Amino acid sequence: MDALRKAVLARKRNLGSSEGTDEDGKDKRGRGEDEESNNESDSSSSDNEEDTSNSQSSEHESAPTKLLRSAGSLAGTDEGVILTWIDKIMNLWDQEIAKLPQTGLTAAQRGEKAAATECAERIEPLREALLERKLDKAILDRLVGIVRECEQREYRRAFSEYLQLTIGNAPWPIGVTMVGIHARSGREKIAEAKVQHIMKDEVKSAYLTSVKRLMSRCQSAFPPDAPSKRMN
Repeated sequence: MDALRKAVLARKRNLGSSEGTDEDGKDKRGRGEDEESNNESDSSSSDNEEDTSNSQSSEHESAPTKLLRSAGSLAGTDEGVILTWIDKIMNLWDQEIAKLPQTGLTAAQRGEKAAATECAERIEPLREALLERKLDKAILDRLVGIVRECEQREYRRAFSEYLQLTIGNAPWPIGVTMVGIHARSGREKIAEAKVQHIMKDEVKSAYLTSVKRLMSRCQSAFPPDAPSKRMN
């Protein structure tokens, strides 16, 4: 009986130690799972913070930075051709202005300096529209024609393209053919219906006038080989 009792007690002790070992293993596994979940949550939170910071940086990115970044993708496009020409002629003009004396400017020199500053300001909306590729297709096509003719020093043709862009095919009242009040009123309505309204937009009118100034500067810097190619 003593031997049997001892065997039962020993069996109970063995069972108790194995249960404790299982509980310890469960506790260790539970702690490991908790640590892994904590690590995953930390990594996901860091990723979310990075995404948030990136989105905030893109939202707060300045407009000039966005425009400069988009300028690299305009190579070989019509917008890029026009922008390159504008920047080239403006840089040449700025170099001429930089050569002027700081004091004692003549009236003509002061006017030239003011014209360059005004041109740079008024043409900026056109540059932004080109950089963002938001310029109207009809204006874009005409400007490309103007630039290409200027690059070939065909300034008379460039001026013809400019007139087609700003005036179109509207008739000009060169002579008086109808003197009646009603006839004159009717003719004015017909002419007004044919006039393009691009120059009625103040912003467009301002930057297209600046394009005309750049055409004149281009002709002065790169004169044609024949007087017949000059624009008036």
